[in-house]
Amino acid sequence: MDTPAVLLIDLFGQLWFVYILLQHSDAQAMHEAGRIVVDDVLDPRSATFEDVLAMGIRGGVAAIGLGRELGVLREGALADVVVLRARDVDAALSDPVAHVVLTAASAHDVDTVVIGGVVRKRDRVLVGVGPAELRQRNAAVRRRVFDRLSR
Repeated sequence: MDTPAVLLIDLFGQLWFVYILLQHSDAQAMHEAGRIVVDDVLDPRSATFEDVLAMGIRGGVAAIGLGRELGVLREGALADVVVLRARDVDAALSDPVAHVVLTAASAHDVDTVVIGGVVRKRDRVLVGVGPAELRQRNAAVRRRVFDRLSR
């Protein structure tokens, strides 16, 4: 039986959703134990913001078999980087990882993208591809996805 799901399908939305689920699970466990959270030392969370971000990045690339090449910044790894523009600079500066996870950043927040060491988006504008080519590529990807879904 198919079960419909309404979830954000982008990475940022998924990070937020996973964090909320983990928070709910932690709260449920505390409730069942008849306890209230005192502080993070006595009652640590099951996952930090950093853990959730790592799950989203490293887990995703591992799932597609590219865990050695993607998801890490180190010599020899592919140079794929996404730079986000913060909506709330004060919050982003105080805890940038929490800001990414909790604000469910969107494609509109992506300022710069570097793929394989080549800048593909700068100042929120795609570099090296025009609108017509972009529409053509988008249509081709949509066809491939829908073809796979219809099998």
